[in-house]
Amino acid sequence: MPNDMSSVRRPTRRGAIVGTLGSLSVALISGLAVDILSPSPAVALSSEEATDLVLKVADAFENARDISDSDSALLQRFRTVLNTYADLPIIARSSLGVEWRSATTEQRRAYTNAFSRYMTRKYSRRLRSIIDGDIRIVRSRKVRSGVLVESVFAQKGKSPMTVDWQISDKSGAAKIFNLYIEGVSLLSIERGEIGAMLDESGGDLDRLIATLDSPG
Repeated sequence: MPNDMSSVRRPTRRGAIVGTLGSLSVALISGLAVDILSPSPAVALSSEEATDLVLKVADAFENARDISDSDSALLQRFRTVLNTYADLPIIARSSLGVEWRSATTEQRRAYTNAFSRYMTRKYSRRLRSIIDGDIRIVRSRKVRSGVLVESVFAQKGKSPMTVDWQISDKSGAAKIFNLYIEGVSLLSIERGEIGAMLDESGGDLDRLIATLDSPG
């Protein structure tokens, strides 16, 4: 049974308020798509560890934004943050779906690298705008594939935005493998978009890799 963590407070560098972490129902939130790349849950990861990771990520993005003096420097720092805290190989594999099984070792490597660069370009500006205020951790709970940490960002001049983080340690360390921004799964979006891009490439994985590396 989960421990009651209602008294735990972990402020970020900007003094964000960390809310209540407590025992929760085992029911999944509406629309939650659980990744099933492996058949068993990641039982070693605790809610506290997952929450600490989320706060580190928010603080790292904030640091990157505050000290970067150009778009290119910001992009490089965001790439470092994503490579450090996101499980990009797992996200890349999941986004490609069944095509991963027939890919060669070299294609898998090239696709993972191209996908990582594509994700950095695509989400750096969006995450920059989202993670631009204080974070409040609402709650944290175990799910089949790890831990789901629910949070709210108090954006400057905007309505608060909910961002839920799905954390797993399947790859050997606690990493993010999905985000839900206002309830929308980024992993599901990428699965759909990568599938459409692969169709446009005539099912040719090498053409898809080249498309992902295109700056357009």
